[in-house]
Order: sequence, then structure tokens, then C-alpha cells
Amino acid sequence: NFLDAIEIRLPPPGIQPLLTLPTCSNSTGGSIRITVSGAMPPYAYQWSNGLTGTDSLTGLSSGTYSVIVTDLHGCTAADTFSIPAVPTLSASLSSQGPFCNGASDGSALVMVNSGAPPYSITWGNAFAAGFSPTGLPAGSYPCRIVDANQCEFLDTVVLNSPPPVPVQLVSLPDSVCPARKQEIGRAHV
Repeated sequence: NFLDAIEIRLPPPGIQPLLTLPTCSNSTGGSIRITVSGAMPPYAYQWSNGLTGTDSLTGLSSGTYSVIVTDLHGCTAADTFSIPAVPTLSASLSSQGPFCNGASDGSALVMVNSGAPPYSITWGNAFAAGFSPTGLPAGSYPCRIVDANQCEFLDTVVLNSPPPVPVQLVSLPDSVCPARKQEIGRAHV
């Protein structure tokens, strides 16, 4: 009887990722969870950020993350994952007026440039509402825009009142109109 050596080759570990993207451009709501198959557990994990012993990373912002998985027999597999950048919620604000001192004929306009629709807007001043409020007096109008991902954009529109128009009253003496005994004046603007 002759016994020969038999070599059994196991496939390297297979890595299947489940990625969760952050919802806002400056958030750390992303995560990576991996499932390992085709190898012998237990598995050892070595992540590019130094974390070991876990099949997931949480609290991730956009970027590239790598993992090396080693099974019971020392077989390894490596993979790299990208958490893409999320568009930033941004807007442009503009204003006009008021056109006369003390008037309430100013307006503001908010144009959302990027983010996830639909958008909602709230103003910190009771005079303003919507994305193009009108009939505004001079003042500061803080606005808050929130998109579908609950990302937030904050800014303030300032409406400045023009200075009052100076009026100078000049009295004319009675000699200008001798027949009239009431005072006549004129105004310089």
C-alpha cells in the first residue's frame, strides 16, 4: 500500500461589501460592512485606518478604505472601497432695495445651486417667506435651507435702507408777495 500526499487548495476569501454613503458633504455618516465567503473562519481583519478585528467601519466621510482578510489557514484577500463625495448643499442669495428710506419694497432671491431636492427654506425674520420674498423693509434676514438628506445651508441677506432725502425749508419775506399776508415758502431737495 502506497500513500501519496494530497493537496487541497481552498479558494481565497471572497469579500462582498455593503456601502452606506454619508448624506451630507461634511458628514461622517458613511459605513462599510463586508461579508466574507469561500474560506475557513475565523477571519482576521486589517483595515487601512488601523482598525482590526471587525468586519465593518462606521463614521466614514468620503474617501478610500482598504481591508485585508486572513482566514484560519492564512489565506488572504484584499479589497479597496471608495465612499464617493456627496454634493454640497449650496445656494446663492441676492437682494434689491428697499428703494426709499423707511420703505418696505425690498426683495430677496434664493437660488439653490446643488443638493438633494426637494428643498425647504425658513427665514429668521417674520417678514420673509419662500424663495423670493418681497415687500421687505431694511434689515437682516437669516435663512436656513434644508434638502431631502437633511443637509443644511445657512446664510443671511442684508437689506440696507438708503439715507433719507434731505429737505431744507426756506422762508420768503412778505416783500416777495406784498398783497398776501401769509408766509410762502419753498423747499430745496
